[in-house]
Amino acid sequence: MVKNRIIETVEELDQFMKFPTKFTNEISMNFSIFSNDENYYLSKQISKYRNACGCKTGTIFMVISILVSIIYLIENFSVFKKHLLVELVYCFIFIFLCSIFGKLVGLVISRIKMKSLLISTRKNIVHQMYLQERV
Repeated sequence: MVKNRIIETVEELDQFMKFPTKFTNEISMNFSIFSNDENYYLSKQISKYRNACGCKTGTIFMVISILVSIIYLIENFSVFKKHLLVELVYCFIFIFLCSIFGKLVGLVISRIKMKSLLISTRKNIVHQMYLQERV
């Protein structure tokens, strides 16, 4: 059974920001300065970015590489070409490598988005705490 990890303080948020993959549990935000809806939305966004697998960008890269390979094969097609089989193998390798690269790009993008969301959330929390202290 997976327990839900609740982040309620700036210190806990800082710890999560340093090692987001170290937390194996589901993450929930529960900051008193945010409403329940804001905490829920923030938790969902972080979970989305944290659990992203890069499949969408991997698929995009794969489709583009297939189209590039088809165009290459059409441009260079010859019935009497001796190395057509070798070129087909190279095309499959190219498609595979592009797919893996796209997946990695998707993972990096999701981590950057998550880090950006966490940084802006932390700034917002610190700012709100500062405003509350002044009152």
